[in-house]
Amino acid sequence: MQGFLYFDYPELFKRIQVTITQMLKQGQLKTRYDVLNGLEQAPNGLAKLLLGKNNGKVVVQAKADQPKL
Repeated sequence: MQGFLYFDYPELFKRIQVTITQMLKQGQLKTRYDVLNGLEQAPNGLAKLLLGKNNGKVVVQAKADQPKL
């Protein structure tokens, strides 16, 4: 799989937006999260992001009692 940036293809943006939205709603695409618990983990989250060691979106949950993503 190869990624792309939407501003590389501005003429296709609206069509791609509709298609990707439909794919997300149908479960054909999944969003991954790399969740770290506790605000003290924020530096580790930033390091993972900058070093490319994250597996999905890096999310730092400030409180442990918040609902999980």
